[in-house]
Amino acid sequence: MANARTKLGRQLTYAEKVLINHLDSPNQPLERGSSYVDLRPDRVAMQDATAQMAWLQFMTAGLDKVAVPTTTHADHLIQAKVEGKHDLLTASKTNEEVYDFLESVCAKYGAGFGNPEVE
Repeated sequence: MANARTKLGRQLTYAEKVLINHLDSPNQPLERGSSYVDLRPDRVAMQDATAQMAWLQFMTAGLDKVAVPTTTHADHLIQAKVEGKHDLLTASKTNEEVYDFLESVCAKYGAGFGNPEVE
């Protein structure tokens, strides 16, 4: 971290600290707006609305399981319209196919799944 501060000549934002701590090559040159970086995440957390596409892409990678702890949280497809329990029940019915897919793909590849009825 001190090395990055020295290189950039200023204090780092929280986002910069997170990214720098996960760089594949910590000593690579960093130039805002022009550097490309390879990252090594230590955890992946996804939400249901975008996880579907991420999992479909992962499935084409030919891997047997996730490489780092991974979770999918089913809570972004719930629309607040009436009240909590009613909205949750409506979302569970409306998005049943999505939730079933996410739950099964998480089980297949060793990821955690946060069921909307439990979270």
